[in-house]
Amino acid sequence: MTGFVDSLGLRMIAVAGGRFDAWTPSMARYIAQVSAGERPEAAFGQNRPHVGIPAEIGPFHLSQFPVTNALYRRFVEETGHRHPSGELITFHWEPVAETAPWEHPDFAGDDLPVTGVLDEDARAFCEWLSEREGRTYRLPTIHEHECATRAGTDSLYHWGDYPDARRMNYGVSMIGHPTPVGSYPANPWGFHDLLGNVWEICADGDGSLTRGGAFNSPQHMTGADVFGSFKYGEMRLLSVGFRVACDPEPDPDAVVDWARPALDRPPITAARPAGPAAPKLDITVGDRIDLGPLPGNSAQFIVTRRGTMILCDRRSTDGGATWEPAPPLSADGAYGQLSDGTVMQVAGQARFADPREGTATLDVSVSTDEWRTVETFSAPISVPLATTFIPVRGFLELPDGRILITLYGNLEGDRVWTASPVAAELIHRYNWFKTA
Repeated sequence: MTGFVDSLGLRMIAVAGGRFDAWTPSMARYIAQVSAGERPEAAFGQNRPHVGIPAEIGPFHLSQFPVTNALYRRFVEETGHRHPSGELITFHWEPVAETAPWEHPDFAGDDLPVTGVLDEDARAFCEWLSEREGRTYRLPTIHEHECATRAGTDSLYHWGDYPDARRMNYGVSMIGHPTPVGSYPANPWGFHDLLGNVWEICADGDGSLTRGGAFNSPQHMTGADVFGSFKYGEMRLLSVGFRVACDPEPDPDAVVDWARPALDRPPITAARPAGPAAPKLDITVGDRIDLGPLPGNSAQFIVTRRGTMILCDRRSTDGGATWEPAPPLSADGAYGQLSDGTVMQVAGQARFADPREGTATLDVSVSTDEWRTVETFSAPISVPLATTFIPVRGFLELPDGRILITLYGNLEGDRVWTASPVAAELIHRYNWFKTA
């Protein structure tokens, strides 16, 4: 891996370029197809299945990380350019708040990517950097960005075709804001955060697109083929940033081997070293068994220590070959097996008539014959100032016999919104709040 480090410590990685089948279509081409009444080869957000568009790119350099707040602050201080600002949105493009990111602790850190910028802000930064460094810095093109993202692979992500919260910051990560640059492992060419964290502005002819997905993007808005256009007038988003590209210098002495960096202590470094590799999980799939429709829109499943399978409202004692009716597992509940072999489920919705007393009941079902027959009774629950709580997920049996169960719910007086787009989505949908 070759490249250079400029006087500000910005690490630039060299990419050889060449010809490849790109998955990111030109926005100009997209608009022309729509205007002509044709069906475009892609839609905003996702270009699946992959439709190869022959693209030719020359050699270029691309920054290892997105531009950070530290670098952008220096640009603002020296030029008087406007400060970043913008809206924080949910998965479904519903605004949560409009704020100045440098006044928000989750967006203001020096090693966080700058957000709340438009393409004119990014281009102004490139002009300032070009004048300082004596090179021509610019926004990467959409195909340069895709080439670096795929890093020679032919999959949606450089590790495969499915997103992974251990390798990128996106909606499922439940973080709700950008993470320091370099927090996640680099791709095979040494680039960090080309997928997730913040959308990155790229050049597309005379216009621009954003690529790569962000911390608040759902799964279908991530991957090497994802693109979008978030410039509606002066709409700036706290999920949009950028990185810079530049063309190679003709002077070979300007390109240094990565083994001998140009600066001993560059201001941009990985936030933490790469952690241990996660263990590999091998999954095998047998012949398909058609069980017919299952109740509800989710599946509740448990395997006991004797090998009995319990799936929603049926059970199997022969590894899934045959099934028989069984008492149903609740879609909203916590279930598992105790140390003495008892299968137990805690379900229902605890409604507290008087939050000051904080007492209610939940339904407990137990079975000592592998869920063939079930006994159900009400168990008291005490949560001071509670209004409503429900049990979820599984439970943990402590050595002394006590049971720990996760409960979701509300306390009297909860009316505090959160900056997390994920939590805010739940608040909007279910009228959930958090306490102060």
